[in-house]
Amino acid sequence: MTSSESETPPSEPVEQQGTVSESDSFDSLLQCSDLSGFDFSGCDLHGATLQGKRLTKTSFENADLREADLRHADCTAACFNGANLTGALFGNAKLHQASLRRANLRDTKFDQTDFTLADLREADMSGSEFVNVGFNGADLTGVSLNRAKMIVPRMRTSILRDVDLSDAELESPVLRSTDLRGATLEGTSIANADTHNANYDEHHVAILFATSSKE
Repeated sequence: MTSSESETPPSEPVEQQGTVSESDSFDSLLQCSDLSGFDFSGCDLHGATLQGKRLTKTSFENADLREADLRHADCTAACFNGANLTGALFGNAKLHQASLRRANLRDTKFDQTDFTLADLREADMSGSEFVNVGFNGADLTGVSLNRAKMIVPRMRTSILRDVDLSDAELESPVLRSTDLRGATLEGTSIANADTHNANYDEHHVAILFATSSKE
């Protein structure tokens, strides 16, 4: 057999870079300031400290992130689909273009969180509190926001179709060019809403314009 015909030993399989298994040491791994692109899907991160970390395009799909600290974290384009984020801290977190479809965000506090262009379809955010949170261009179709308290939420061009806002309180919401068709507003309190160019159902008028600004 010539050298050109010699067999090449099979290469070892290469583990996908950034994939995290339950056997990995979270304590040491989470010390890293940049966890962009890692895959924490299905992992138990209950109470994890992710404050100020770079989590760009990181996947937390179906992960347990209850009471996790995500304050000041950069979660741009991160995936939280189906994740349990109940009681997590999101102060000043950036979730620009993040995906949180069907995520559990009940009874959670959001302070100056950025959900610009995020996909929140069918997420459960009932009972949560929002202070100066940005939802501009986000898709909140079918989101549960019942009993939520929202102070100056910015929702320009957001999709709020079929959203449940029953018994929610909205103070000075920016709803310019927002699509509210099919939204549930039973028992909802809305004060000083900016609804310029918003789309809504006829039965929403009495609630939206009680103390609203059209301009």
